[in-house]
Amino acid sequence: MTRASRTRKSVAARARPFWIVVFLLVIALGVAAYYGAQWPGFHPRHISVRGTAVVSKGEVLRRAALDPNRNIWLQNTGGAAARVAAIPYVSTVRIRRRLPAEVTILVQERKPFAIITDGTARVLVDDQLHILDTSIPVRAQASSAPPDLPLLRAPIPRASVGQALRTPQLLQLARDCKALLHASVPVAYLNLDHLGNLNARLSSGVLVQFGDDTDIAHKARIVNPVLSQVPQNGRRVRALDLRAAKTPVVVFVR
Repeated sequence: MTRASRTRKSVAARARPFWIVVFLLVIALGVAAYYGAQWPGFHPRHISVRGTAVVSKGEVLRRAALDPNRNIWLQNTGGAAARVAAIPYVSTVRIRRRLPAEVTILVQERKPFAIITDGTARVLVDDQLHILDTSIPVRAQASSAPPDLPLLRAPIPRASVGQALRTPQLLQLARDCKALLHASVPVAYLNLDHLGNLNARLSSGVLVQFGDDTDIAHKARIVNPVLSQVPQNGRRVRALDLRAAKTPVVVFVR
């Protein structure tokens, strides 16, 4: 027997008395883990919901479906968050857990942005064109929507609540509408004519002809300054032609 083999044998011999200790420790940890998983103190008896205004807290709790009689640290909170995120008005969901069993569901809701109409049907959408409601009366807003949302006129593809509309025309109208609202232009109605030119009706009733929307941000910034400089001589403005942004034309009611 070589000296190396005697060394290896002596190390194994020295470690042998500790095997039983390691074995017992593993058993103890397993028992502790089992009873810890069953301990009622880890059961989520109270779950708080924050960030909701339109969606009811009851609906969030029903969709989350967290078991109040099961260890919260063993439950699939990712799946619970995904179920809550399936609610049309919900944008993002986070579920926080704190020892021993404190649970908070943080919800960020989608905000109504515009109403899309094809002349007959109307759907309420957020700024990413997710459908929030399809039962919009022709002469009324949704009860959950703020008043005076802009109307975007375009064909409405087949889609259900919660889905996003992604036609090129709707994407363009949404992009242009955002630019107008960002410039504080009180747009009430927006559409593209048969040549693809952008036209807007302001809340005052003034028609604004933008033409090509490639420079919509610049044109949007000059709407209010131009209208504010119109002489207050009793004449009412009918339209503002910005198709040539450097030479805006104001058209009065005859």
